[in-house]
Amino acid sequence: PANSTEVWVDEGLTFAVGLPDPWDLPNGTRFAGLLVNGTAQRDFRVGKPMTLRVQYAEVYYWAVVETPVNKTAGWMPKGTVLKFPDIINFGNGTRLVGPSVREVAVDRPVKVVVTYAKRQHYVAILGVVEWEGWADEGAVVRLNATVVGGVEYTPAEVVTAWNPGVYRPLFYAVYRTVARDVMGVPNPLATVKLCDATASPLPDGSAVVTAYTRELCQPTVEAFPISPYTAAGAAAVATAAALALKRRKK
Repeated sequence: PANSTEVWVDEGLTFAVGLPDPWDLPNGTRFAGLLVNGTAQRDFRVGKPMTLRVQYAEVYYWAVVETPVNKTAGWMPKGTVLKFPDIINFGNGTRLVGPSVREVAVDRPVKVVVTYAKRQHYVAILGVVEWEGWADEGAVVRLNATVVGGVEYTPAEVVTAWNPGVYRPLFYAVYRTVARDVMGVPNPLATVKLCDATASPLPDGSAVVTAYTRELCQPTVEAFPISPYTAAGAAAVATAAALALKRRKK
C-alpha cells in the first residue's frame, strides 16, 4: 500500500514477503491482516518472473478523544462512527448538556475535543412554593409571588443554582384583615398573628401583619367575642331601658 520494489532473485530460491503485520505508519495509520495475492502465504519459490501484490484486510486510524469526563486514545477501525451523548449525567445532581460534537466518522487519524454548552444542577425548592427541575449553573431560579390562605407571599431572596440541592428561600408574608366580633362589629382590641409576628387593629378593626418566613404561615385572630363597640352599644341600650322603666314607675 505504501510503495513498490523490484529485486532479482536466483531461480529456485524462496522469496519471503517481510512486511510487518500489523504495520504502523508514522502518520497515524495502521494496516493489519496481510494478504499476498489474496492469500495468507508469505513465502514464494521463484521459478519465473512474478508480481506479488500485497494488501491488508484491515485499516485503522489513531484517534484521540477528549471529553469533560475523560481522555482516550487508540486505534479505531476505518469507518467507525464515534457518537457522543446529548447529556452526561454524573449521578450526583449535576449534568452536562449540548455537546459541541455529536458524531465523528473515523476516515483518517483524528483528534476530537468535545465540550458541552451547559452545566446544569438539579434544584428542589421547598417551603412557601415548591418546584424541582434542572437549572443552568449560575442561573437564577425565578420565584413567583403567591397567595395562600389569604396571605400574600413575595420572594425576598433569589435562588442561584451554583450547586445541586434543596433550597428554602425567604419570603415576605403580608396578611390583611378586619377583626370583627360575633356580631360582625369591628374589634380594635383583637390581636392578629402571622408566623412569629403580631399586630393590633386600627380603630376600624383593620389590621396588617407582616413577617419573613421560609414556610407557609397560618394567620390567626385572637379577641374576646364582644368588641368594645358592641359592649358600649349594649350598655347604652340597657341604660336607656332602665331609664324608661323608671319613668313608667313614677
